[in-house]
Amino acid sequence: MNERLVRAKTGTAGPGAAGRRAPMLHGYGPALALAAAFALVAALIQLPAVQAWDVRMSETLAGRAPQGVLAAAKAVTELGSTKVFAGVLAMAGGALLLRRRYPDAGLLVASLLGGWGLNTLLKELFRRARPAGEHLVEASGYSFPSGNAMLAIAVYGLLGCWLWRAVGCRAYVIWLTGALTAAVGFSRVLLGVHYPLDIAAGYLAGGAWLALLVRWPGLTRRARS
Repeated sequence: MNERLVRAKTGTAGPGAAGRRAPMLHGYGPALALAAAFALVAALIQLPAVQAWDVRMSETLAGRAPQGVLAAAKAVTELGSTKVFAGVLAMAGGALLLRRRYPDAGLLVASLLGGWGLNTLLKELFRRARPAGEHLVEASGYSFPSGNAMLAIAVYGLLGCWLWRAVGCRAYVIWLTGALTAAVGFSRVLLGVHYPLDIAAGYLAGGAWLALLVRWPGLTRRARS
Protein backbone atom coordinates (compact mmCIF):
# COMPACT_ATOMS: atom_id res chain seq x y z
CA MET A 1 0.00 0.00 0.00
CA ASN A 2 2.78 2.48 0.96
CA GLU A 3 4.59 1.73 -2.29
CA ARG A 4 1.47 2.52 -4.32
CA LEU A 5 0.97 5.79 -2.39
CA VAL A 6 4.55 6.84 -3.09
CA ARG A 7 4.09 6.15 -6.81
CA ALA A 8 0.84 8.09 -6.88
CA LYS A 9 2.44 11.13 -5.17
CA THR A 10 5.63 11.13 -7.21
CA GLY A 11 4.01 10.28 -10.53
CA THR A 12 6.29 7.31 -11.11
CA ALA A 13 4.91 4.31 -12.93
CA GLY A 14 5.11 0.76 -11.71
CA PRO A 15 6.19 -2.29 -13.68
CA GLY A 16 2.62 -2.82 -14.93
CA ALA A 17 2.57 0.56 -16.67
CA ALA A 18 5.95 -0.10 -18.26
CA GLY A 19 4.63 -3.43 -19.47
CA ARG A 20 1.62 -1.71 -21.01
CA ARG A 21 3.87 0.69 -22.92
CA ALA A 22 6.13 -2.05 -24.23
CA PRO A 23 3.63 -3.59 -26.70
CA MET A 24 3.05 -0.18 -28.29
CA LEU A 25 6.78 0.37 -28.81
CA HIS A 26 7.27 -3.20 -29.95
CA GLY A 27 4.35 -2.92 -32.37
CA TYR A 28 5.26 0.31 -34.14
CA GLY A 29 9.05 0.04 -33.88
CA PRO A 30 9.49 -2.20 -36.97
CA ALA A 31 7.20 0.00 -39.07
CA LEU A 32 9.11 3.13 -38.07
CA ALA A 33 12.47 1.47 -38.73
CA LEU A 34 11.41 0.30 -42.20
CA ALA A 35 9.96 3.73 -43.01
CA ALA A 36 13.24 5.34 -41.96
CA ALA A 37 15.17 2.91 -44.16
CA PHE A 38 12.89 3.80 -47.07
CA ALA A 39 13.54 7.49 -46.46
CA LEU A 40 17.28 6.79 -46.53
CA VAL A 41 17.04 5.00 -49.89
CA ALA A 42 14.87 7.82 -51.24
CA ALA A 43 17.56 10.31 -50.19
CA LEU A 44 20.38 8.22 -51.64
CA ILE A 45 18.86 8.01 -55.12
CA GLN A 46 19.15 11.79 -55.35
CA LEU A 47 22.95 11.47 -55.31
CA PRO A 48 24.56 11.30 -58.79
CA ALA A 49 26.95 8.50 -57.77
CA VAL A 50 24.09 6.35 -56.47
CA GLN A 51 22.01 7.05 -59.54
CA ALA A 52 24.92 6.03 -61.76
CA TRP A 53 25.33 2.77 -59.83
CA ASP A 54 21.62 2.04 -60.10
CA VAL A 55 21.63 2.66 -63.86
CA ARG A 56 24.74 0.53 -64.31
CA MET A 57 23.22 -2.38 -62.39
CA SER A 58 20.00 -2.11 -64.39
CA GLU A 59 21.91 -2.16 -67.68
CA THR A 60 23.95 -5.15 -66.49
CA LEU A 61 20.93 -7.24 -65.53
CA ALA A 62 18.08 -6.17 -67.80
CA GLY A 63 17.48 -8.60 -70.65
CA ARG A 64 20.88 -10.28 -70.22
CA ALA A 65 19.65 -13.64 -68.88
CA PRO A 66 19.04 -16.71 -71.09
CA GLN A 67 15.70 -16.81 -72.88
CA GLY A 68 14.39 -19.54 -70.58
CA VAL A 69 15.13 -17.42 -67.52
CA LEU A 70 13.48 -14.38 -69.09
CA ALA A 71 10.40 -16.45 -69.92
CA ALA A 72 10.25 -17.59 -66.30
CA ALA A 73 10.68 -13.99 -65.14
CA LYS A 74 7.69 -12.95 -67.27
CA ALA A 75 5.60 -15.62 -65.57
CA VAL A 76 6.85 -14.77 -62.08
CA THR A 77 6.31 -11.04 -62.50
CA GLU A 78 2.59 -11.69 -63.06
CA LEU A 79 2.40 -12.76 -59.42
CA GLY A 80 2.80 -9.06 -58.62
CA SER A 81 0.18 -7.88 -61.11
CA THR A 82 -3.15 -6.27 -60.32
CA LYS A 83 -5.18 -9.14 -61.76
CA VAL A 84 -3.39 -11.76 -59.67
CA PHE A 85 -3.75 -9.69 -56.51
CA ALA A 86 -7.45 -9.23 -57.30
CA GLY A 87 -7.78 -13.00 -57.58
CA VAL A 88 -5.94 -13.52 -54.31
CA LEU A 89 -8.19 -10.97 -52.64
CA ALA A 90 -11.33 -12.67 -53.98
CA MET A 91 -10.31 -16.20 -52.99
CA ALA A 92 -8.60 -15.55 -49.67
CA GLY A 93 -11.02 -12.82 -48.69
CA GLY A 94 -14.00 -15.01 -49.54
CA ALA A 95 -12.59 -17.87 -47.47
CA LEU A 96 -12.06 -15.54 -44.51
CA LEU A 97 -15.60 -14.18 -44.76
CA LEU A 98 -17.04 -17.69 -44.87
CA ARG A 99 -15.17 -18.45 -41.66
CA ARG A 100 -16.42 -15.16 -40.17
CA ARG A 101 -12.90 -13.86 -39.74
CA TYR A 102 -14.00 -10.34 -40.55
CA PRO A 103 -11.01 -8.48 -39.04
CA ASP A 104 -8.61 -10.63 -41.09
CA ALA A 105 -10.65 -10.01 -44.24
CA GLY A 106 -10.47 -6.28 -43.53
CA LEU A 107 -6.70 -6.50 -43.07
CA LEU A 108 -6.34 -8.30 -46.40
CA VAL A 109 -8.32 -5.61 -48.22
CA ALA A 110 -6.30 -2.91 -46.45
CA SER A 111 -3.02 -4.59 -47.40
CA LEU A 112 -3.90 -4.40 -51.09
CA LEU A 113 -5.88 -1.17 -51.42
CA GLY A 114 -3.86 0.74 -48.85
CA GLY A 115 -0.59 -0.49 -50.31
CA TRP A 116 -1.70 0.47 -53.81
CA GLY A 117 -2.77 3.93 -52.65
CA LEU A 118 0.48 4.49 -50.76
CA ASN A 119 2.53 3.35 -53.75
CA THR A 120 0.65 5.69 -56.06
CA LEU A 121 1.28 8.58 -53.68
CA LEU A 122 5.00 7.81 -53.40
CA LYS A 123 5.41 7.48 -57.17
CA GLU A 124 3.79 10.88 -57.67
CA LEU A 125 6.03 12.33 -54.98
CA PHE A 126 9.34 11.11 -56.46
CA ARG A 127 8.40 10.95 -60.18
CA ARG A 128 11.37 8.81 -61.13
CA ALA A 129 11.35 7.68 -64.76
CA ARG A 130 11.67 4.01 -65.62
CA PRO A 131 14.90 2.63 -67.13
CA ALA A 132 15.50 3.89 -70.64
CA GLY A 133 16.36 0.50 -72.16
CA GLU A 134 14.05 -2.10 -73.67
CA HIS A 135 11.10 -3.13 -71.53
CA LEU A 136 10.34 -6.84 -71.93
CA VAL A 137 6.89 -6.47 -70.33
CA GLU A 138 4.44 -3.60 -70.40
CA ALA A 139 4.88 -1.11 -67.58
CA SER A 140 3.43 2.35 -67.17
CA GLY A 141 3.78 5.16 -64.69
CA TYR A 142 6.75 6.10 -62.59
CA SER A 143 9.44 3.75 -61.34
CA PHE A 144 10.12 4.52 -57.65
CA PRO A 145 9.16 2.60 -55.59
CA SER A 146 8.21 -0.62 -57.36
CA GLY A 147 4.51 -1.32 -56.94
CA ASN A 148 4.92 -5.04 -57.65
CA ALA A 149 7.58 -5.41 -54.96
CA MET A 150 5.67 -3.28 -52.48
CA LEU A 151 2.38 -5.13 -52.86
CA ALA A 152 4.10 -8.52 -52.91
CA ILE A 153 5.54 -7.78 -49.46
CA ALA A 154 2.26 -6.36 -48.13
CA VAL A 155 -0.14 -9.00 -49.48
CA TYR A 156 1.95 -12.18 -49.59
CA GLY A 157 3.65 -11.17 -46.36
CA LEU A 158 0.28 -10.89 -44.62
CA LEU A 159 -0.81 -14.27 -45.97
CA GLY A 160 2.54 -15.68 -44.86
CA CYS A 161 1.98 -14.34 -41.33
CA TRP A 162 -1.33 -16.17 -41.08
CA LEU A 163 0.13 -19.37 -42.55
CA TRP A 164 3.09 -19.13 -40.17
CA ARG A 165 0.65 -18.93 -37.28
CA ALA A 166 -1.44 -21.85 -38.51
CA VAL A 167 1.11 -24.53 -39.44
CA GLY A 168 3.89 -26.31 -37.66
CA CYS A 169 6.69 -26.07 -40.29
CA ARG A 170 7.20 -22.36 -39.87
CA ALA A 171 10.67 -22.24 -41.43
CA TYR A 172 9.19 -23.38 -44.72
CA VAL A 173 6.60 -20.60 -44.61
CA ILE A 174 9.32 -18.00 -44.10
CA TRP A 175 11.43 -19.38 -46.95
CA LEU A 176 8.43 -19.67 -49.29
CA THR A 177 7.20 -16.13 -48.62
CA GLY A 178 10.71 -14.71 -48.90
CA ALA A 179 11.47 -16.57 -52.13
CA LEU A 180 8.17 -15.51 -53.69
CA THR A 181 8.58 -11.82 -52.92
CA ALA A 182 12.27 -11.84 -53.91
CA ALA A 183 11.45 -13.51 -57.23
CA VAL A 184 8.77 -10.94 -58.03
CA GLY A 185 11.14 -8.05 -57.34
CA PHE A 186 14.12 -9.53 -59.20
CA SER A 187 11.97 -10.29 -62.23
CA ARG A 188 11.18 -6.58 -62.60
CA VAL A 189 14.88 -5.76 -62.88
CA LEU A 190 15.55 -8.63 -65.30
CA LEU A 191 12.70 -7.44 -67.52
CA GLY A 192 14.06 -3.90 -67.65
CA VAL A 193 11.15 -2.05 -66.03
CA HIS A 194 12.78 -1.12 -62.70
CA TYR A 195 16.10 -0.16 -61.19
CA PRO A 196 17.40 -2.28 -58.28
CA LEU A 197 16.83 0.52 -55.77
CA ASP A 198 13.21 0.78 -56.93
CA ILE A 199 12.79 -2.80 -55.76
CA ALA A 200 14.61 -2.22 -52.47
CA ALA A 201 12.43 0.81 -51.76
CA GLY A 202 9.30 -1.16 -52.63
CA TYR A 203 10.25 -3.87 -50.16
CA LEU A 204 10.91 -1.32 -47.42
CA ALA A 205 7.70 0.65 -47.99
CA GLY A 206 5.65 -2.53 -48.29
CA GLY A 207 7.30 -3.94 -45.18
CA ALA A 208 6.48 -0.79 -43.22
CA TRP A 209 2.85 -1.01 -44.32
CA LEU A 210 2.71 -4.71 -43.42
CA ALA A 211 4.31 -4.11 -40.01
CA LEU A 212 1.71 -1.43 -39.32
CA LEU A 213 -1.18 -3.64 -40.39
CA VAL A 214 -0.30 -6.74 -38.40
CA ARG A 215 0.13 -4.70 -35.21
CA TRP A 216 -3.05 -2.68 -35.61
CA PRO A 217 -4.59 -2.54 -32.11
CA GLY A 218 -7.09 -5.29 -31.48
CA LEU A 219 -7.56 -6.59 -35.02
CA THR A 220 -5.26 -9.60 -34.90
CA ARG A 221 -6.35 -10.33 -31.34
CA ARG A 222 -10.02 -10.47 -32.38
CA ALA A 223 -9.15 -12.55 -35.44
CA ARG A 224 -7.59 -15.24 -33.24
CA SER A 225 -10.54 -15.39 -30.86
